[in-house]
Amino acid sequence: MIIALCLFLLGAQESYVLHNPGYNPGMFSLFSSVLGFLDFHEEKGCAVEVDFGKKGVYYDKKKGPNWWNYYFEPIALGDVGKAIEITDEQQSSFANKIHSQMSRKEVHRLIENYIRIKKPIQAKIEAFILQHFKDHFVIGIHYRGTDKISEAARVDYEAVYQEIEKAIDEKKEFKLFVATDEQPFLDAISLRYPGKVISIEAIRSSSSKAVHASRKNGYQKGEEALIDCILLSKTNLLIRTSSNLSACSAFFNPDLTVIVL
Repeated sequence: MIIALCLFLLGAQESYVLHNPGYNPGMFSLFSSVLGFLDFHEEKGCAVEVDFGKKGVYYDKKKGPNWWNYYFEPIALGDVGKAIEITDEQQSSFANKIHSQMSRKEVHRLIENYIRIKKPIQAKIEAFILQHFKDHFVIGIHYRGTDKISEAARVDYEAVYQEIEKAIDEKKEFKLFVATDEQPFLDAISLRYPGKVISIEAIRSSSSKAVHASRKNGYQKGEEALIDCILLSKTNLLIRTSSNLSACSAFFNPDLTVIVL
């Protein structure tokens, strides 16, 4: 930190840029890398910029380069100038640190200090909450299906229902906010709890192919993922399967009770 400060005072501040990696991870895998990049910025006292350029599954040429700026206010801290590119390996290490070495409150502080969701998206989130969450005990359910089985054991639908039953034992006025990439899960839980399930209109898959893997509907997929993430963070209880999306929901609300299946 002292060395970085001296370089800054001498006009030679180190600078780094975070690009979209060579592979194509989902939004919240990259979001985690951005948070780790911001932690790196604070530790080194360096200038940083997030610039995803014209790459990645969320890029939409109609909306211009750097898809990060479609959803969030730009991140450019300090005099970036000729910046050093962060490698894919460094990006992975940034994300790993966020999820395995830092507390939810520490990560939440990074979000509060640097992350600003674009106002039109925030307005959609607030309108949904006002319409659907008010005066209810809302249980957030995130079921990451489709291709996730390649990374984590598939969770049986019944295991989700069992946790819901525990949570609603004495909660009469409840709703289930369901975020999922798997259409069959949404269909099944809607039949199990008729009139109780709410969800956003979103692109979902009825096969084993991940929604984010497609090159189609780039912007829409990103917006839907972000809205789901923030809405999950606004619930009273979160029941989730293995996923960066719902793990990041807990960062937005470090006091949220979370049950991981």
